Amino acid sequence: MVYESKIEFTLDTICPWTYLAMKRLNRALASLSAESPVHFTLVYKPFQLYPSASKEGEDKYAWYKTSKYGDSAQKMEMYTTLMTAYGVTEGIKFKFGGTMANTLQAHRCVQWVQASKGPKVTATFVASLYRQYFEEERHPSSKDTLLAAFKDAGIDDAETKQVVEDEYEGLSEAKELLQEQKGNGIDSVPYIVFEGRRRDVTLEGCREVNEYVKAIETIIKECTNGMNGFAEAKLENDDFAPSDPLKTIRAFDAFPKTKPSYTERTNSGGVWTIILVLASLWLANTELSRWWKGNTTHSFSVEQGVGHDLQINLDVVVRMKCEDLHVNVQDASGDRILAGSTLHKDPTAWIQWGNNRRMHTLGATREERLEVKSAGEYREEDVHDYLGAATKSKKWPRTPKLPRNIDSDSCRIYGSMEGNKVQGDFHITARGHGYMELGQHLDHNTFNFSHHINELSFGPFYPSLTNPLDNTIATTDSHFQKFQYYLSIVPTVYTTNPKALKKCTDKYHSSPSSGEDELRAHRMRGAKNTVFTNQYAVTEQSHPVPENAVPGVFVKFDIEPILLTIAEEWSSLLSLLVRVINVISGVLVAGGWLYAMSEWAKEMRSRGQRAPGAQYEGILSPTTPSVSDEKRKQLGF
Repeated sequence: MVYESKIEFTLDTICPWTYLAMKRLNRALASLSAESPVHFTLVYKPFQLYPSASKEGEDKYAWYKTSKYGDSAQKMEMYTTLMTAYGVTEGIKFKFGGTMANTLQAHRCVQWVQASKGPKVTATFVASLYRQYFEEERHPSSKDTLLAAFKDAGIDDAETKQVVEDEYEGLSEAKELLQEQKGNGIDSVPYIVFEGRRRDVTLEGCREVNEYVKAIETIIKECTNGMNGFAEAKLENDDFAPSDPLKTIRAFDAFPKTKPSYTERTNSGGVWTIILVLASLWLANTELSRWWKGNTTHSFSVEQGVGHDLQINLDVVVRMKCEDLHVNVQDASGDRILAGSTLHKDPTAWIQWGNNRRMHTLGATREERLEVKSAGEYREEDVHDYLGAATKSKKWPRTPKLPRNIDSDSCRIYGSMEGNKVQGDFHITARGHGYMELGQHLDHNTFNFSHHINELSFGPFYPSLTNPLDNTIATTDSHFQKFQYYLSIVPTVYTTNPKALKKCTDKYHSSPSSGEDELRAHRMRGAKNTVFTNQYAVTEQSHPVPENAVPGVFVKFDIEPILLTIAEEWSSLLSLLVRVINVISGVLVAGGWLYAMSEWAKEMRSRGQRAPGAQYEGILSPTTPSVSDEKRKQLGF
């Protein structure tokens, strides 16, 4: 039984080394016995050393001298001498004139002949191309050159003209093969692969005849060892299949094993393994930490329920006496509330309210606010911060007692009041100024609307939660100063259980974010994983006003018709496991590529050290008695 083996010969018809290699390989094949158990078929594969070369081409000698040898006449002369000597040993009469050009059309015709005429005709066709280019100084892929090669190969004139004239005949197939060779990692020619029964033998560069003979003998030896008596017994491959049907499952094994004797442990491999293990552990820990912290999402929706009331929580200290201040609320519905009867008023001293480290000062710009010592900026807190703060005491802190020998010069106004859940405003003005009222007109010299806001929030009262205006101080030396705050209120829910929250949505009752009464009526009123509140954005303006205007502190608020849900969620353990596996797999795959590239680079560097200045056209055989080693080194081979 004869084993059919292919020899894939990757070439470019303008490469002198592939011409030499083809000659030497043919000599090696000719030495085979007629009774050889292996029949070899030569298959030509295309490769372009200079794919950007023009179709018309340029002078070959000038191109070699300029592109290869830095326009050095001495090096060019040594090159021609060396190649002439190599050619003599193989019966090649190298000439160095003619045209160097693109070889795509030549490759196209080689593949057409190989597909339609068989290996013998193809070998003659390829040999003709080489001879015309290197020995007759002809264009490598002109129509005249191709027609002559077809004629030398004995191909019919009608077919020849059709293939040569139609430059697109088989062009796409040739380009696909060129791309395939690049994908196989081939970057120089000649590149020869001898196909074996168990493994292939690859030889890169132009080798001596005895090396090709050795590769052929290796293939023959592996194809015959262990198969003695195979043909005589009339056995086929199927006769060696496993007798146990269950063992056929092994055919589906996607993880083939390698014998330990075929593996090798190296220092570089150990270093790469340690690096990949550490990278995998670090990334896996990152994924675990991210999963443990959870994922915070912000979602907007139209607020469900029918709104009625809105609870306002206020705690402010104004630098005027309590009997001289009035607090009033007016909303878009026209209702007016005399908040002074709802809120508490305690006399106090201004100096008792300036030592809060968390206090921040209002200014014209952010930079001015930050210039003040202990000034801060409001930041949105974490979901768990809100949940923890919501469980703390909901009592108003007591007003500090007045120190001895200090009279009260300020008033603390605090408490919660109910208003309509519509656009509105509340303001703090001086007695006798503001809404028309019965009261004594107050001396203007007593006006001082410097104030310290301890608490300003909307909805259920959570004194431990921080709002944008909490711990804000605004001072003035003017008696007629108008402080204005414009608030945009957004109902907000903080939760770690969004699924339960969706189930409890009730569109027929008022939102639990409106106040304490609405929260007590909600089904999740006692849930420790959900907080119903309101956030707001604030814009501040402060400026003196004339004496015919009304000074004071004015807060205008508007309620947005949307609900902001800030939820913290955790993915399942299965999702975590999938992410960790993906991360580790990606590290190992990428690491495998990097390791292979580093090993390839080391191999290329070692080759460069063995053959400094090697050209892209191929690998020169290291032993040629006709040319001295010194000359080869001078040429850069």
